[in-house]
Amino acid sequence: MPNIPMIAHLSADRFQVAFSAAFGDCVGTYDGDGKMTLAEVSAATGIKPRNLEAYRDGETMPRGFGLFQLMEVLPERFTNRLLGEISMGGSRKMSPEEIDQHMIVCDAANYTKMFVDHMADGRIDHIEEIEAVKAGRRMYENLGRWLLSVDAPKESVKGKGKGKGGAKISTLPNRAGAA
Repeated sequence: MPNIPMIAHLSADRFQVAFSAAFGDCVGTYDGDGKMTLAEVSAATGIKPRNLEAYRDGETMPRGFGLFQLMEVLPERFTNRLLGEISMGGSRKMSPEEIDQHMIVCDAANYTKMFVDHMADGRIDHIEEIEAVKAGRRMYENLGRWLLSVDAPKESVKGKGKGKGGAKISTLPNRAGAA
């Protein structure tokens, strides 16, 4: 390998912005918004809730080991978004449609793994059922968002998307069973 000095293009400010955005996308203050709560992340990682609040608010960011703990505990979209935002490891910023498709596949795989783990003792107890319903709802919401983005009207390519008087023309995609 030639002896060429590497020049790092990642600044602390750029990382802070990307980290806070990815963290805020996955961690919320209250339960019920489809995100992990600060208390859940704290319990899973041992990171103090006040530090997690500072991460969320963009006041500070974790060092190496703390970041890896968060990557282990938070959904895959956290790591994907963080790496995509800072363009590291060949990652790139994904479109919302790509993220949603990725989340659907990830949700399905996680749900299947959770089901197999829950059935290891031959039954699903009341706590496992609550977890399954929560995961199922998250999967349902993600699937719904993806389908809305797929089914949304698309601009027509013919005639550069313009009708009479320069009005934009939209076409609906073919749906199953449509003539």
